[in-house]
Amino acid sequence: MPTKNEAFDDWSPELPALDGEEEEDATAGELDDELSSFEDEGDPFDDAVAGDSLDEAEFDDVEEDEAMAAGDDEDAEVDIGDVGIADFDENAAFAADADEWEGDDDYADLEGAIASVPDDGGEEGLFDASEEAIDEALPELDADDNDELSEGLLLDDATSALLVDEPLPPWADVAWEKKPLALAFEERGELLSLATGESLCAAVNVLGELLVSRDRGESFESVRVATGANDEIVQVALSKAGTLHLLTASGALVVGNDGVFSTTSRSGILAMALTDGKLAALSAEPSRGLELIESTDAGTSWTARPLDGAAVVVAAAPNPVLATSGAAFGMGSEAGLVVSRDGAEFELVPGCAGTVALTFAGEGSEAPLFAAVYRETENRTYLVRVSAEGHAEVVADLGANDAILDDDAEPIACANALAWDASRKVLWVAGGFGLVALAA
Repeated sequence: MPTKNEAFDDWSPELPALDGEEEEDATAGELDDELSSFEDEGDPFDDAVAGDSLDEAEFDDVEEDEAMAAGDDEDAEVDIGDVGIADFDENAAFAADADEWEGDDDYADLEGAIASVPDDGGEEGLFDASEEAIDEALPELDADDNDELSEGLLLDDATSALLVDEPLPPWADVAWEKKPLALAFEERGELLSLATGESLCAAVNVLGELLVSRDRGESFESVRVATGANDEIVQVALSKAGTLHLLTASGALVVGNDGVFSTTSRSGILAMALTDGKLAALSAEPSRGLELIESTDAGTSWTARPLDGAAVVVAAAPNPVLATSGAAFGMGSEAGLVVSRDGAEFELVPGCAGTVALTFAGEGSEAPLFAAVYRETENRTYLVRVSAEGHAEVVADLGANDAILDDDAEPIACANALAWDASRKVLWVAGGFGLVALAA
């Protein structure tokens, strides 16, 4: 979901003076005075001037060497002494047929060590290239006892696909097409969330406005909801009875209808979804960590389901999304997509990294799951359908549309929300490209 922090726009802190700046200002004048003492003293590199500056009396006690006392025109002989060069017999020391080496004992030890090293045939690296030898040669990496990575969370076969840019699932034999339908919500700008029901439709735009329609989307009214300061609404869900469930940016859950809303005691909610009489949410309370929680009394009480394996990786990634129908769950994020048909074991759906929106098309655990997969490098959103048997296929390409905001801007083709319209049998997709309806 789009976010923007404007707190730093008008903030320009006064930086403290760097170390030494005050001393430089205080001593700047002193340096100028000291340098002025060299003016008009003559060239210090002139031999005549330099000679006058030497005091010959200081060298009266210095005894001259015979070599130093020699005249300028005489050749001075330098006696370097006897360095023993005449006594060194090079031929004797390095002769190939010498019986004994005349070197010291240290070289003998080095020669033995070199002779004991096996021949590597000119190849560099370990002499034993086996995996055991390489593992023993490498040091162990430090790992935190509580670090999930040290437990192999991201290294098993089920989650390794999350670390690579996999290709999308294959295309379906029949692609879904856009239908000439329109909802009045698109008149209020880009939508972050959309929910459709038997009698009501509701949406939330990027300004945090809650828009409610009582005529199946032909017209809408703006509903005011009291939330915390700067805590905008980011998601809406509808129950069959028409009760609105609202999620705020801070993770608070607000429930109500007919203009009367109340905030539940639960906090730290990242995403939510509604099915027949059941509210599901992804919670991240600091004291409990990541949990998949459920409530059958509109958020008054909750039960938790554990997450493990690929489900933890997906839930922990930025901007997770959630969908539920019957006992089934779908969970997606930038890391990928996982699905559980029995509410217990989650399975990874390959090729769905970049999942930005989810919804089940129908009721019951066997309903197909639709996922909007956004590829930022292509600036395109693909619609992926996952069957009850786990087969995934691409059914639509929601590329950038023709509506350009200005001459220099490229339209953003990222989807924000999916909603199944059971009465019209279409799938609504809301995003930067607008609001479109798709059907097979």
